[in-house]
Amino acid sequence: MDLQELARRSWPWVLARGILVLLFGIAILVWPAKSLEVIAIVFGIYALIDGLASVVTSIMARGVDGAQRWIVGLFGGLLALFGLIAIIHPGSLLVALSFVFAFWALVFGVERIVQAFQLKGRSSGWGWVLGSGVLTVLVGLVLAFWPDIAVVTLAVVIGVGTLLSGVVMIISALALRSASRRTTTIESTADIIDEAN
Repeated sequence: MDLQELARRSWPWVLARGILVLLFGIAILVWPAKSLEVIAIVFGIYALIDGLASVVTSIMARGVDGAQRWIVGLFGGLLALFGLIAIIHPGSLLVALSFVFAFWALVFGVERIVQAFQLKGRSSGWGWVLGSGVLTVLVGLVLAFWPDIAVVTLAVVIGVGTLLSGVVMIISALALRSASRRTTTIESTADIIDEAN
């Protein structure tokens, strides 16, 4: 699969994930005082969907290096597993919610950093993806080392980090769409010139 085809196929998935992440961040910011159980269930649903989307993306990205695909697929599978646990046993996660969100942020951040380096030289939006990954890893480290942060503060930190990640993913999706269209236009123009000659 060439880069144009990969960009054409992947940008809708990246856009859908970005919108989902953005909505998740907004929901956390709008209702920061909701019970941890509700947040754990919402996180579980999001993590399950996002993890499965990562697995699908890694399967569809046949033109990308196999090791990078396996890393994205593995992290996606782990994220989906944690999401399923959060949905089935939200009460058991209440005590360790900070650690669950820290793990999610670290996994998601590492995944974004790997994707950024996959896009380097192929898309002008790779820096945004890298920034999103680094920011998300930093949020994960804060949550891992300071788990006693108040629930509202935790919700705000997670909400802002998630919101920014969603915005960056949407920008990246639009950059991929633009790159796939630009390549199509260049190839169409080249075909017309070849036919004229």
